[in-house]
Amino acid sequence: MPLTHVARPRYLAKLRSCLGNGTVKILTGPRRCGKTTLLAEFKNELLATGLTQDQVLTFDLDKLAQAEFLDSEILIRQIERLRPQNKRVYVFIEEIQQSENLAQLVESLLKFADIEVYSTASNQAETRKLAASQCTVIQMFPLSFEEFRGAMQDGFSSREDFSRYAKLGSFPALAGHIDDDSFISPYYELLVESLMYRDVGLRFRLKNPLSLRRVVAYLAVTAGTPVSARSIAKILAAASGQTDISDITAGRYLQALVDCGMFVTADRYDIKQSRVMPGISKYYLTDPAMTPYITAMMERSVEQLLENIVFLELKRRYEHVYAGKIGTSEIDFVCRGENSGCYVQVAATGPVAPRLRPFRALRDRYPCLVITLDQNEMPENTGGVSVIPAVDWLLGERG
Repeated sequence: MPLTHVARPRYLAKLRSCLGNGTVKILTGPRRCGKTTLLAEFKNELLATGLTQDQVLTFDLDKLAQAEFLDSEILIRQIERLRPQNKRVYVFIEEIQQSENLAQLVESLLKFADIEVYSTASNQAETRKLAASQCTVIQMFPLSFEEFRGAMQDGFSSREDFSRYAKLGSFPALAGHIDDDSFISPYYELLVESLMYRDVGLRFRLKNPLSLRRVVAYLAVTAGTPVSARSIAKILAAASGQTDISDITAGRYLQALVDCGMFVTADRYDIKQSRVMPGISKYYLTDPAMTPYITAMMERSVEQLLENIVFLELKRRYEHVYAGKIGTSEIDFVCRGENSGCYVQVAATGPVAPRLRPFRALRDRYPCLVITLDQNEMPENTGGVSVIPAVDWLLGERG
């Protein structure tokens, strides 16, 4: 039976927590990660509490039929015309970043005392310019492994499901076609083309799209390796035949690929100095299963694949996730939340002991974790570090 619904309880809880907070709520994430479906589910929850249909107004700025509402003044007038008097109104706006004057639209919406606004944005380029006091931004990712496994329910073991998740991908539509190769390949090909050329290529009006594809392929192959704007500038120069491309131009490419949700960045963090190190970051695919549709390299190493998956899960759990540096040593991830934090090393296979050493230089009390697929060579004493099977950790059973 085709799967018609995937539960996303974590994001629903975040939407509920924003009710009445006096901001415009913006759900961001790559195209097709489930933003529209989630808002529809939340809208149905509101209607189930007794709201009438006239209290819910929906606009889609990505549809040609509603192109007039790209003008913020026309959209505001339409809301004023449709909203019932003496009732609280809930406005849902798809692809709010498409507005021709987003800042003006947000300011106008916030002037209504009796309106709650929820919206989606597949590209963060414009929403990044809005003040935190005006907007609550909720970053959404494709399915976590826990969500994926909850959707499957087809008798496979958790380890078998993890193999399917890592290989086939985590976008919600795939969960309903998990055994249909004729669906999966065209889906990813179209998704990659849309992210690269609709969200980035058109923005830069690229005359030579090969330069963009080379940058994307380089980032996919080197995921988890520190990257600088200078290294990207060299790739762009080689692709375009120019002798020099500025770091500023290269940085704009990198930011655009993050804004469209194709990549997620981990800034470098000096643990001893407690500061972010500018200029070099690590870039991870929002779904590592996109790799073969970006580059001829059909498979990534197990270590690289697991590191990408662990990073995305940490981004779901913590507000800030950095690539750590302490002295001359590296700690894969430094995580910080409002009242929590941890340090994480990823050891897909092989001995765990070398991954424990950088933890010895730490001087705070945040827990330290090693997440691994292979526990055959466990040290007798881990020094208080938790060594956790990746599948258990991803399912929230430990750590």
